[in-house]
Amino acid sequence: MAVNKPPTKPRVLFINNVPFSDSGSNGKVFLSFFIDFEEASVAQLYFNDLPPYSKKFHTVFRVTDKDVIKHFLTLGRYVITGKIPPTHKIFHDTTLYLPTNAPKISKIVQDSEFIKYRIRNFLLSSIQIHKQKQFHEWIEQFDPTVILLAGAGYSYSYKILDNIARKYNLPYFVYFGDDYFIYNKGKSLFSKIFHPLFVWRYKPIVQNAQELFVISEKMKKEYEVFFKKKATILINAVKIDAFPSKINAINDNPTVFRYFGYIHSGRADSLKKLGKILETLNNKFGKNCVLEIYVMSVLSKKERDLLTSPC
Repeated sequence: MAVNKPPTKPRVLFINNVPFSDSGSNGKVFLSFFIDFEEASVAQLYFNDLPPYSKKFHTVFRVTDKDVIKHFLTLGRYVITGKIPPTHKIFHDTTLYLPTNAPKISKIVQDSEFIKYRIRNFLLSSIQIHKQKQFHEWIEQFDPTVILLAGAGYSYSYKILDNIARKYNLPYFVYFGDDYFIYNKGKSLFSKIFHPLFVWRYKPIVQNAQELFVISEKMKKEYEVFFKKKATILINAVKIDAFPSKINAINDNPTVFRYFGYIHSGRADSLKKLGKILETLNNKFGKNCVLEIYVMSVLSKKERDLLTSPC
């Protein structure tokens, strides 16, 4: 007599450049996707110096830039443990204070496409995380049933996804919160040269996913054609009733629109246009609208000038 075993609950290995966060921008979005999962069902592999700021999910393997550089300079003898130092285990809300001026070397790295997209990609790809003993022990203990990758413009993430999926024979999904393949071609000569190579090399890896997750109906239509792969819309839930049904024509208190996040990929231009629209509403229709912008980086003079407007 055959015995039907209960289905195994999915255990998701989530691969991203930043950790889950109860307050940070991208980390908070990704955390919301797993809010109903059991703690033991989700593990994070991420590539950043940030500690994980999540009260719930603590199964983490972290690879920092310092780890990667040491591993490369010692020809692989430096061991990447993936562990978070006890002093960095901050699983609670925190207040983040930013310096008024970033260190010069950090600003150079932040502004340099060559460093970010070529050198860092090369170093992270060179460590071959799927061959690291500590990572193997960690992933064997967690025993994932599926992988979810947060798609990005960094090639190393797709290489790492492909290597892990092949080694452990795991199906995977890819989530895109932004476009990195069709329109994100960049403006510099460097970007125009390497973007077609990026698409040619990593489009097949995305096409081998079980399914794609995207953030809008238009993106769903275009990505299903581009990748020839089913896509499902996945966005944050918003309580519509939390917003006022209408804005009074004349109101002494301003109606404040707030943007929290980064301003790369042309977002500063979009925010500037939004500011102009609000300015028109104020001047022509007697509105009192204000746009407030909160960013997680020190702005250059050019960015500050671009984002300066009456409202």
